[in-house]
Amino acid sequence: MKVFNNISSRLVILAALAIGTFSSAAAQEQNPEKVSANPISIAPGEEVEVVVNYESSVKRPGYNMDIYLPEGLSFVEVEDGAYIKTGESTDASFTKGESIKETEDGLRVRLIVYNMVDKEAMLSDGVLLTFKVKADEKLAETSEIKFRNVKFSGGKYLDEFTCTVTRSQATGISETVVAGSESEIIYNMAGQRVSGKAKGIVIKNGKKVINK
Repeated sequence: MKVFNNISSRLVILAALAIGTFSSAAAQEQNPEKVSANPISIAPGEEVEVVVNYESSVKRPGYNMDIYLPEGLSFVEVEDGAYIKTGESTDASFTKGESIKETEDGLRVRLIVYNMVDKEAMLSDGVLLTFKVKADEKLAETSEIKFRNVKFSGGKYLDEFTCTVTRSQATGISETVVAGSESEIIYNMAGQRVSGKAKGIVIKNGKKVINK
């Protein structure tokens, strides 16, 4: 996967648009693409991965979109100055360009992914992309990550879709307990107190453990 940022990404985007990679197609009754983002729960100081899923009945060689973060969230750099990682829907023949900017609507990453190397390679169903976000104290109890200007090569612009963000309590919980006590206080990953019989990942003495 080739990655371009800042000035290079703008040139990539202009080049793709110039050759008509994202030219308008004939009118369609409805978009064949289905794109959605899994909701996340995050506490101030934590980092969480956002996963965007893709499914389509039409083969596409690329796409572009804008990703907006609400106040209280910031992008986490993942590799070589990049913030977005393409998922299993793309392979090494695809090229990715991205740029980040502060706008009136929040922090935005403009992303373009297309294929000019292997004309036979197309997007496949699965994870389209992932990225990590970090929360701070400004994050509201509920907010949304917004995906706008979403367009797949040869198709039409899709309606805006969102990723629901819920602010949770920090898991670094400190309680004074007696080691080995039957009344040991236990929390789930949302910071809620649960019984000692709770299954899965829980917080005991400020540490994550797995209850089986």
